Amino acid sequence: MSSRVETVRRAFPAFSARDIDALEALITPDVEIVVASPELAGKPSVVRKSRYDGHAGLREWLAEIETDFSDLSLEAREVEEVDDAVLVLGTLAYEAAGSGGGMTLGWVCRFDGERVSRIETYWDWDEARRAASRG
Repeated sequence: MSSRVETVRRAFPAFSARDIDALEALITPDVEIVVASPELAGKPSVVRKSRYDGHAGLREWLAEIETDFSDLSLEAREVEEVDDAVLVLGTLAYEAAGSGGGMTLGWVCRFDGERVSRIETYWDWDEARRAASRG
């Protein structure tokens, strides 16, 4: 397993624990977190914005999760290196205000050295696969 795949795999338990220090160690200070519009894909909104920048953006997003959800978890089902990116196909489960649900997600992680510098979120696994191979 490549070190980049291992970096991405370590992010999922860190996210579940909301371990900001562990997450920041895996990403660059100027990381870009880009989320495709859930409404356009017919998905419920699980983010307030479509883009979060840097460690401050990550902290903002995690604070929003704590405020908006009683639980939100991510699961990586498949993780593979595709050219210079790491592709993750997985799921998101959430509970909020007495309701909940789940959905499939794809993430494309791009790197600067051994740290993640960009995370792109897709609501469709095939779209995520295509994005990963576009470089």
